[in-house]
Amino acid sequence: MTVIDFDRYRQGIADVRRMIANAEGQLQGETARRDKLMREVGEAKGRRDLKPKIDKFLEDTQADFHSRIVGKYEQLLTTFVNEVMQGQAPIGLDLTIKRGQPALDIVSRVTADIAKDIYRHKGGALTNLISLGLRMIVITRSKRRRFMILDEADCWAQTEKIPAFYKVVREGANKLGIQSIAISHFPTSMFGDDVNIVRLSGHPESPTGTNVNNNPRRHHWSDDEEGFRYIRLINFQGYVNETLHLTPGTTVISGDNDLGKSSFVRAMRAVFYGDREIDDGLIRDGERMCAVEIGLKNGRVLRWDRQIRRNPVNLWTLKEADGSVVTVHNDDGSVASRYETGGDLPDWVEREFGISPVHGLDAHLTIQKEPVFLLTESPQVRALVLSVGQEASYISGMISKHKEQVAADSTTIREGEKEMIRILERVEKLEKAVEKSEMLAKAEGVFATLKLRAAVIEDAGKRLADIERVARQLDILRRKAQILEFVPELEDVRGLEVDMRETDRLAALHRDIVDVDRRIERQRRTVEVLERLPAAIPTVKSSDRLIEIGRSLAGTKADVERLIQVRDVLARVPEKQPILRDMSSAGEAARNISSAQAAMTTGGRKLSEIDGRMATTKAEIDAVVASFGDSCPVCGTHIEDGSKFMAVHTHGVAA
Repeated sequence: MTVIDFDRYRQGIADVRRMIANAEGQLQGETARRDKLMREVGEAKGRRDLKPKIDKFLEDTQADFHSRIVGKYEQLLTTFVNEVMQGQAPIGLDLTIKRGQPALDIVSRVTADIAKDIYRHKGGALTNLISLGLRMIVITRSKRRRFMILDEADCWAQTEKIPAFYKVVREGANKLGIQSIAISHFPTSMFGDDVNIVRLSGHPESPTGTNVNNNPRRHHWSDDEEGFRYIRLINFQGYVNETLHLTPGTTVISGDNDLGKSSFVRAMRAVFYGDREIDDGLIRDGERMCAVEIGLKNGRVLRWDRQIRRNPVNLWTLKEADGSVVTVHNDDGSVASRYETGGDLPDWVEREFGISPVHGLDAHLTIQKEPVFLLTESPQVRALVLSVGQEASYISGMISKHKEQVAADSTTIREGEKEMIRILERVEKLEKAVEKSEMLAKAEGVFATLKLRAAVIEDAGKRLADIERVARQLDILRRKAQILEFVPELEDVRGLEVDMRETDRLAALHRDIVDVDRRIERQRRTVEVLERLPAAIPTVKSSDRLIEIGRSLAGTKADVERLIQVRDVLARVPEKQPILRDMSSAGEAARNISSAQAAMTTGGRKLSEIDGRMATTKAEIDAVVASFGDSCPVCGTHIEDGSKFMAVHTHGVAA
């Protein structure tokens, strides 16, 4: 009978089911990838079709940005230059991207095709004028305090151009809302009537120092109006106690050389830049301290002072109109900030007044020795400081991203179409494989039917096996029945049982008879032994003397054997003394021989004594044995020779 391996078929069907499930999963993934690829390729083709329009949009955006931001700067600088120096070529700002960063070149556009670098190819007057315009732009764009000091910025200009220069400074500052202080050595008549003119007099080394002459009532400040009201110097370099009154626009400080015009620049730098601008040289000769006070809105005063041997040496204080220190409180009434700090420049000074370097460059308080601003920096720094790089980088980034997107779209279309062909072929194969799932269902039905029928067949086989087993048992019973036909009847069996019991009784009686015969035989042999015993019971005599004789005999025997050995040795000694040729040892040899002869004589005497003792001992032994009736007192054996009895007697054997 063929046995069907259902486990193998079941495993095969399970494997096929897993393969179909895997194919369904792959088909789902490939279908999703196909749909996604169709969408991506479609979008890429759509963007490719829109490329001309996108290119035009980016070009227009870049041109618009240049016109709105860079173009305004170009127009401002060009106007600024031509107000002072007529006939100059337009100023251009070329914004590009270098090494991934915005870069700004400042040039003079000689012609449409020729541009010259301002700092390297143009004169000092134009360079300084452009630097002034750039400072105004940076201060405005940086969102810091709109305040600046021009320290001899007009020193490069011709005398006849000074009025035009200050007109530009005045108008530019007014339009941009920049409060400015201009330090100059030119006559006050050249500055115009709408500026605040301050004239210095005296001398720094005089007892009263340098004096400041100006009109404190030229401008009436309102309490909340922005701007510095005054700058007061106390024991500061050449000043004893002088106040420079300011206006919201431009204040010009004029005076002869070496009067201390630049001291106001140093004072402002000490207050707002801190340690890098401070040393004891700022204190007036002979004094131990100096101070700078700046008038603010609402009557407040910012004071900085330096005092030798004080800890801390430097002290910044912001005071209210009543002279108290400005204090900020929390909602619960506790002190949040107190504006009085010693040591290093406190953070609140920059936070409250907004005067600090812009990306490391000083736009507010430039000193006379550093007239050129920004032009000597790299194109990247120029773009960063003027804050034109961010939007430019955005546009450049958009253009770069657009180029990358176009390249990526081309790759997507090319590679996507290739992949689409592969996916479609793959999907077709997988769909065919998935269609086989219907056949698998039929196969599973056939397998279930076969398994059911196999179970029926298996049950029939078990029943057949039971029938065969019953048939074998029936055959055995039949053979047993045939055997039982020869078995006697019950009465016969009972008679047989009685006979078997009688047989067992006779067998036991036979064993008893055999045992009695054996005991009779043992008793007969015992009688025979007893008959050989003497009729009278022997009297046991003391054997102490015999034992003592035996011990003496054993000692004597040992002495005899030792003397016999000595005798044998002495027998080999010559009777006469040998004649020695070497007489050197004759005496010793003679003595040895004499000793040997004496020992031999003594040994012979002792041997004779031992022989006598042996004869006496033998006689004593014979007498003892005779007292025993010439028989062994233990076993009763007859004794022929007493000496042999003591040496070799074995009980039960005649000696």
